[in-house]
Amino acid sequence: DLLRARGAHGELAERLAARLRETPEDVAGWQELAVLREERLWDASGAAEAWRAVARLDPRHAGALAGLRRAAERTGDARALDAVIEREIELGGLDVASAWRRLGRLRRDVLRDLAAAERAFSAALNADASDLVARRALRELAEARGDWRCALDHCEEEIARMDASDVAARHALWLHVAERAAGPARDLSRAA
Repeated sequence: DLLRARGAHGELAERLAARLRETPEDVAGWQELAVLREERLWDASGAAEAWRAVARLDPRHAGALAGLRRAAERTGDARALDAVIEREIELGGLDVASAWRRLGRLRRDVLRDLAAAERAFSAALNADASDLVARRALRELAEARGDWRCALDHCEEEIARMDASDVAARHALWLHVAERAAGPARDLSRAA
């Protein structure tokens, strides 16, 4: 407590880490070290190490997963972030559709794993059938790989779920369908 009162956070972290080497099963100690490293020392890698120890000792510990997510975001470790968000989804601690969309964007834009991105956006759509963001992302991925039938199906479903009062957006999407159907899809029945 004296070290904490003096603001000697580095020394406190060192002593706490030494104590945890002697008592590695101390969940509360690892959590304290993680918070200290994260909030006082701005040591994202060190915090991640401590949060991993908490998660190893208590796999359902929501604070550990949130801490690992923050550490992965701060260090730019996209693979670790992917794994943590997926684990959080498994445990049910997040808005599922939103979390799957986030994973889809991460996998598409950062990891460049389009197949995994497609699975994530599909999972978001399964969680919320009205999710136009996930549907649009699936359409774009289908277009990128040249699966025009799938892309046009997503377009038409998106139009069906759009707000009827958004005439301009609906019109633009119908034009998109017609252009793709008449062009690369070679589906003249949809182009009409």
